[in-house]
Amino acid sequence: MAPCYSMAVGCGASRCPWAACMVSRPAPRVTCRRMRSMGGRPEQRRGVIGRLRQRVEAFLVERVWDADLDGFSFLRRTAYRVARIGYLAMRGFRDHRCSTHASGLTYVTVLSIVPLLAMAFSVAKGLGAYERLRAEVVNPFLDRTFGANGVDGAASDLRSAIDKIFHFVERTDFGSLGAIGLLVLLWTGVKLLSAVEHTLNDIWGVRRSRTLARKFADYLSLVVVVPVLLMAATTVTTALHADYLPEGLSELWPKFVAIAATVIGFTFIYRFTPNVKVRFSSALLGGLLAGGLWHLAQLAHVAFQVGVARYNAVYSTFAALPVFLVWLFVSWTILLIGAELASAHATEPVFRRSFKALALGPAARRIVALKVVLQVAGAFRGGDAPLAPGLIAEQIKMPERLVNEVTSGLESAGILSVVEDGQDNGGALVLARDPAAVHLLDVVEAVDGLPPESEDHELGPVAAVLQELRLAQVNSPENTDIESLLVRGLEPED
Repeated sequence: MAPCYSMAVGCGASRCPWAACMVSRPAPRVTCRRMRSMGGRPEQRRGVIGRLRQRVEAFLVERVWDADLDGFSFLRRTAYRVARIGYLAMRGFRDHRCSTHASGLTYVTVLSIVPLLAMAFSVAKGLGAYERLRAEVVNPFLDRTFGANGVDGAASDLRSAIDKIFHFVERTDFGSLGAIGLLVLLWTGVKLLSAVEHTLNDIWGVRRSRTLARKFADYLSLVVVVPVLLMAATTVTTALHADYLPEGLSELWPKFVAIAATVIGFTFIYRFTPNVKVRFSSALLGGLLAGGLWHLAQLAHVAFQVGVARYNAVYSTFAALPVFLVWLFVSWTILLIGAELASAHATEPVFRRSFKALALGPAARRIVALKVVLQVAGAFRGGDAPLAPGLIAEQIKMPERLVNEVTSGLESAGILSVVEDGQDNGGALVLARDPAAVHLLDVVEAVDGLPPESEDHELGPVAAVLQELRLAQVNSPENTDIESLLVRGLEPED
């Protein structure tokens, strides 16, 4: 186990429970809260709450990852997995700046919601189902969530704002826009979906977004399919409510359908929006959490609106705007919380091993990069189909985020290239050069970066020394090529 950098100044922790990344640092910098006291002595928290919090943090950061779950009972193993997944989700929400992303998505939504809904409902109009969709799906959903029109309070203002949006959507005439206007409308709609994809890609550690052609194809399919699915769900709901359900259950059925539809919607977003193949179980877990939180947020919104009418004295006729913006921000925050949980559930099985690898520092990244190149070269040499980063991550038992990071450097160095394989996994990897022309030093430099080349009179001598070292490494007999490694029997992992 690699020691924490805090040990350089006197902390005896083998892994610092205050360090968010749980890996050793390259330099002995004293930033850990335990080391703030004079002389490098650990800072002890005072009080029962402080000591309890210290023990909980130490458990989540250190002990929960050191435990071998194979010998645990089912309940204890499940509890440890829940603690791991919860820790990863909370840490990811902070590290990925989800609150900032939610604010940005709120802004983009304000600009894009009318064009996006206009495109979606134009499909329903073309099918002759818009009036039924509005009367049997949209309006009942808004009544259950925000209350009917005419009710005083914040919910009424929010409902009024949403009704105005639908009024703008209904008045949108695609025929009078012209070619340029239609392109602008399409661009604003794609902008929102692209922003959501970019945010979810960041959560899943995907560096490569969909191509522009795939964005238009996938997003257009989404806009066309969703109204059709809503109509199908409405038909099934109406039929069951009318003929097949008992009287008591028929009253609860609409509420159940509303919650189930929300869960399915969030699950659909987590499953198909990121440019990576997401397991259905992970997407469903995130959808269950996000769907539950979203409905709880609506209940809280209604419950706490007592006395909120006072803000009308400040905002007057614009009262619906801040309420609508807050509702959008909370909704996007909930969506990102569910995304973090889905990503944590998918990452947890291999995250412990990645911690141990990252604790080794740059050396581990070089090993992972070499393994990735060997996997790709082995598939090429065996005549197999190109491998996606997710499949390579499973084969070498490393998180896909780490594989994507090293793959980005290998792609920039011209060692690997990404090609479309027709699957929703962000593309597949192929060699950009002959394996006999790719040497070990090429892989190392792709991960570490090229040696500095500077004409500055102060850095020049240092750069010259490093260049001499690099030339010695280039000419070393150990700087073999990938083809030779495969011939020698260094086969990729299964």
